[in-house]
Amino acid sequence: MKSFIKLMVVALVLISFPCQALTPLEWCFAYIVAVKTNPNPIKAVNGAANEDTISQEFLDIAAEATWERANDPNIDVETKKSLWLLVQDLGGPRYRKVLVKTAEATKDGVARTVAKNIRRKRLDLNSPDLYQPGTVSLNAMRQRYIEDARNARVPDAAARPLLKVKPGQKLEDVLSIMGYPQAVDTSGIYQWSHISLLYRGQGAIVLRPDRNLKSVKGDPLWVVGKVVEDPLTQELDMPYIVLAEGGSDIVTNLHFNVFLYGNNVGAKRLAQRLYHSTSPVDSNLLDVAALYLENKYKAATETWEVDALSWICRLLRSKGAGRYETLLKTVNRDAQSLKLRSYAGLKLNRKGGALGKLPTQYVASMVDVGSLQKKYPPLYGVSKSTEEATEMPEDDELPAAEETPEGNASPATE
Repeated sequence: MKSFIKLMVVALVLISFPCQALTPLEWCFAYIVAVKTNPNPIKAVNGAANEDTISQEFLDIAAEATWERANDPNIDVETKKSLWLLVQDLGGPRYRKVLVKTAEATKDGVARTVAKNIRRKRLDLNSPDLYQPGTVSLNAMRQRYIEDARNARVPDAAARPLLKVKPGQKLEDVLSIMGYPQAVDTSGIYQWSHISLLYRGQGAIVLRPDRNLKSVKGDPLWVVGKVVEDPLTQELDMPYIVLAEGGSDIVTNLHFNVFLYGNNVGAKRLAQRLYHSTSPVDSNLLDVAALYLENKYKAATETWEVDALSWICRLLRSKGAGRYETLLKTVNRDAQSLKLRSYAGLKLNRKGGALGKLPTQYVASMVDVGSLQKKYPPLYGVSKSTEEATEMPEDDELPAAEETPEGNASPATE
């Protein structure tokens, strides 16, 4: 009897979490569809997947994500539309119920027309041959991702398998050396030209499609383009961070780690996230970000470095309620980069400060770095990677400052 119960439990897990049947590339696609809530990665999957070779297991996951997100008011319309198009473009008649029931949420004329035409044919939307929402449990998938990432053993620095991976190796070769990654990213770009496999405590392996190498089914093979040894920056995309409740201890620890020990790549990405967040930002964390800016702005001339510090300027002027006005004026006056001066000079958001009063101004001596380092010790030690080597493809590079600056700087075009 106990053996029978165990078999039933295993069967239920496989039904709700079908990823074991996916190919390695489909596994990467499935992670993105299940976890990502912005449209660009979904569009990238649609562009990369081959409708002639993609499996029903993956399409079921995509259909479930389409159904789930269509009913979530916190998901933007463009993401809903991207998921709908993914199922429409790659799926077949099996998914007509999902397409019909979610078309309205996309607010897209084409989707509505497709749904209207299906309804006109009076086809049975409850046929057992159709995919029925709820068959795949996305929550079970996400929980598995979190648990696998939390349980991943971080290797000793001297024995990192990451160092065995070389440019030109195939995706399957990488998995044989490293195992499956703890997270997947599309490197923040619109087109599916890169895929990043993120390994906890180690770094990232960036793959690209090699059009000269084909699988037996005719798809381009994915090969290693770059190996990035930088555990702290990749930590931002671990599922226990991305899917965690805001303000949890592990998230707070990571945020302080980035500004206390990280490099410009991690600082830029974190500043972006905090800037776009609708939640308030811890005042101590803002002080540490300000200290990071103060320590680096005078020597900043390289594009990737200036962009990171410019994002911190945006963060401080948006979330700091005027506390960083003195520092930003100093950066606006003394920075070498015209672009950085421009962002430091943008109009401050003083909302949250005392009416008619200048809030207590930040000064570096207020930040007790020693106490903070004891409270938030390095997660993986300080990264030894060079900052240029850790730079990943991005679509969030700052343009010239778009608002009217305060002070004497003009919007930059460098």
